[in-house]
Amino acid sequence: MQLGYKCSEVLCSILMDKSFYISHLDLRKNPLGDDGVIVLMHAIKRCNTIVYLDLSSVHMTQKGAIRVLKAISSNESV
Repeated sequence: MQLGYKCSEVLCSILMDKSFYISHLDLRKNPLGDDGVIVLMHAIKRCNTIVYLDLSSVHMTQKGAIRVLKAISSNESV
């Protein structure tokens, strides 16, 4: 099963919950699209446990890529 936009919302909630510890997040080849990536980046920029993030082939455009760049540049752990 592939993860899409709705899963991005759930993952965002999990990543922002301090009781969860997630260090590796591999979402490659999931059709998140720009909207899903943008939702996830809200959590990624605040989550200091993530050290590995794979977003290859998630159907994002330049819009999503810019958000990824902004989020990981403000997160020292990724």
